[in-house]
Amino acid sequence: AALYRAYWCDDQDIADEQVLGEIVRQVGWSVNLRDVFDSSSSLGRQAQEQLQENTKEATDRGAFGVPSFWVNDRLFFGVDRLHFVERSLGNLQAGPLRLMRTSVDAASRPPQKVTVFFDFSSPW
Repeated sequence: AALYRAYWCDDQDIADEQVLGEIVRQVGWSVNLRDVFDSSSSLGRQAQEQLQENTKEATDRGAFGVPSFWVNDRLFFGVDRLHFVERSLGNLQAGPLRLMRTSVDAASRPPQKVTVFFDFSSPW
């Protein structure tokens, strides 16, 4: 959520190493970003392989752009459709152009499965 919020809500340049480093710290990860982006490192190769696998899964499932979300196997496409994603997750008050910043009571509804595919290099 931190990466998505930084890019789509706060209009931050997530290609900037300092911005990305702050996001990594916010979520509590301990990772050397240079290793992730270095294709000659083990971690870099793993990241590239995971990106290829995720991209294949997204296109196999019918993704035609980003961001694409699946909630219980239902596709939602576009940042302007996030309120539909929220409603599917149980926030019936969600409306257009509003991003959920506070959590809704998860105990009152059954578990939901959310799958997100995002390609930061996409022209969309």
